[in-house]
Amino acid sequence: MASFMRWQGMVAFIVLSALVTGLLYFFVESLVKTVIVSSAESSFGAEVNVDEVKLVYSPLQVSVLGLQIIDKDTPTQNLFSLERATAAVDVWQ
Repeated sequence: MASFMRWQGMVAFIVLSALVTGLLYFFVESLVKTVIVSSAESSFGAEVNVDEVKLVYSPLQVSVLGLQIIDKDTPTQNLFSLERATAAVDVWQ
C-alpha cells in the first residue's frame, strides 16, 4: 500500500513552522516599533521616538507608549507627544 504522506517532510514543516512562530512571538513588538518609527519619520520628515510597544493577542491590541515626534523646524521642541495610544480589534465579534 502506497503512503500518501512523507513523514520527513511533515516533521520538517512542523519544526520550521514552530521556529517561525516562536521567532515572531518574541520579536514582533520590536518589529512593530521599527515599522511605526520608519513610517512616521517618512510621513513627518522628522525624528520620531517610541519608548515601548505592547502587543496583546486576545483580543488583538497594540499599545504605543511614549510617542514623540520632533518638530523639524525647531529640533528642541516636540511637534506632538503621546503618552499612550491603543488600538484593539475583537475578531470574534
